[in-house]
Amino acid sequence: MDSVQQARYFPGSGQRYDPTWPVWVAFAGTLVLAGFAISAMIFHEIPLRLPVCVLYTMTKIPCATCGTTRAFWALARGHIMQALAFQPLIITLYIICTALTILDLTVWRIRGTQVLPRWLSHLRISGWSILIVIAVNWLYLVLYLSPRVHRWLGWPTWWE
Repeated sequence: MDSVQQARYFPGSGQRYDPTWPVWVAFAGTLVLAGFAISAMIFHEIPLRLPVCVLYTMTKIPCATCGTTRAFWALARGHIMQALAFQPLIITLYIICTALTILDLTVWRIRGTQVLPRWLSHLRISGWSILIVIAVNWLYLVLYLSPRVHRWLGWPTWWE
């Protein structure tokens, strides 16, 4: 058995664990969150200049993923509501995927079977519903994060 196959077996269980997409989302999000948490503890800020959104730079209108860095930075400092305000879709997806991953790993460790692949096989979501959720989230971000839209509507910007 090579090291990759061996890594999929929980010590002592003998049962193979096959990660699903929520597991990978939770893993990637946790890596980003851990990096920000370490940075918050050591530097009290993000120590390097992060890339800026091209759409926001050119138009002052946020893209569909704008606010994700600020959301994970807020989450790393324990500000869950602020993280949800910056990027509700991605933070909600991360929290749900993390909870499902913990549940799946717990059931797999106790029973030796995974529940997440079975649940995902019964999940039926249309492409249109995914596009609608992304569009609603983007509209929220435009209204919440865009200073240009705030000026048009006469609203104060979130940083004031």
